[in-house]
Amino acid sequence: MAKELGDVLHYLMPEEAPAAAENAPIVSVPVAADDVVRQAFVWNLAVEAARLGARTRVLAPLADSTGNPWPEPRDRPLGARFVATPAESLIELDDAASELEHEGGDDPELTWVCVPPTWIAEQNTRNFKLLLRWLLVFSTPERRDLMNNYALIKRACANGSPSAVGVTFHGARSRAAAERAFCKLADVSHRHLDLELVSYGLLADELQIYRSIVSRRPVGLSNPQSVAARALQDVARLFLGDAKEMAAVV
Repeated sequence: MAKELGDVLHYLMPEEAPAAAENAPIVSVPVAADDVVRQAFVWNLAVEAARLGARTRVLAPLADSTGNPWPEPRDRPLGARFVATPAESLIELDDAASELEHEGGDDPELTWVCVPPTWIAEQNTRNFKLLLRWLLVFSTPERRDLMNNYALIKRACANGSPSAVGVTFHGARSRAAAERAFCKLADVSHRHLDLELVSYGLLADELQIYRSIVSRRPVGLSNPQSVAARALQDVARLFLGDAKEMAAVV
C-alpha cells in the first residue's frame, strides 16, 4: 500500500506494468452526477491503467453517463471500457456491479464504479457484494472538502466496513499543502474511525484535464508527456499494484 505522496510525485517515465491480477477488486469512487472534473479523473485513470497494459472498465449510473468525460459508445481506448447502468440506488448499483462481474467477456483487472455520494449517505442495512470494500476519495486541501469527505468516509464505514480507503488529492497549490491536508484527514480518521487511510498521491489540475472533458479524449492519448498525464499514470500504477495484492488474498 502507498503511504506517502512523494511515492507518486516523481513523474518518471512509464515503468513496466504490474502483473495482471485475478479476482480483480472493485474501486468505489464517490462522484456526483454533475462533477465532470472528478468523472474525468476516473476515466483518465482507467485509460492510464490500460496504457500500463491492464484491462480496465468504469461503471456509472445512467444519469451520469451524459457527462462530457465519458467516451462515445463503442469507443474503448486501449481496451478501457465504459458501462452505464440504470441503477437508481446503492443496492441497485451493487447488483449491477455483481452482474457485470459474472457476465465475463473483457475480464478486467480493475474496475472503477462511480457512486453518487448521496447514495452512500443513505442508511443501508445490506451487506454489499462488491461496493464500498475499496473506496477512493478525491479531495482538495480545502477545509470544507476535507470535512465533507470525512463525513462520507464515516458513512461508508457504517454501510460497508471497507477494507481499504484511499485518498487522491487535486487542486493543491503545492505538494506540501496536499501532504498537510492528507495528514489532517488521516489523523481524524485514525482517531475517530480506527481507520488507516492510504495516500494515492496528487493529480494535476492542468488545462489538459479540461480539454479532455470537452473533447472526450483522454489526456494520456492527446498529450502523453504532460505533467497531468504522468501524474495520472503514477496513481494508476499504484492502484494496479494494490489490486494485485488484494486479488492475491481473495
